[in-house]
Amino acid sequence: MMLGPILNRLSNNLIDWNRVGELLRSGRHRYSTHEIVVRTGIVVSTLMGTYLGTRLLKRFNMNCWLAYLSSFLLSFSVSHAIAISPLVKKRLDMRSDIDVLILEIRELCYPGLSENIEDLITRICKLEAKNNASSATLGRNSSMMVLANFFSLMWRSMGSITLLSCSA
Repeated sequence: MMLGPILNRLSNNLIDWNRVGELLRSGRHRYSTHEIVVRTGIVVSTLMGTYLGTRLLKRFNMNCWLAYLSSFLLSFSVSHAIAISPLVKKRLDMRSDIDVLILEIRELCYPGLSENIEDLITRICKLEAKNNASSATLGRNSSMMVLANFFSLMWRSMGSITLLSCSA
């Protein structure tokens, strides 16, 4: 099993670990101006962070390659975190929408069906897109939860219609 899907699940599909270097390896991707600006910003901020970190280390007479590497990794991580933060926010919003749908489905559920509904919710949450892409997986889960919510609303309204017709 590949490491990407495992890391995707561990990050709750907020970060798509399958895409790491995928665009560079494919050789067919055409970058938009926005993507070029973001990637240039990552490279420039990584280089600036490394440069400033090494200057600071030299100031304290620390000339160790491990310290320089740490400076590079820190600046690389910070610049990537800033660059992917809008995407992570979008995925967090998708995740919260799914959580709201789950709560609505549970509220609409008849007491006798709660075990089946929980099983359905668990199965939907475990669904993954074919390519294990995080946004695609969250989108699929969201679509399935919308359908489950719709059917639970229909079931609830049909049940109340049946109850009304029986009491008349």
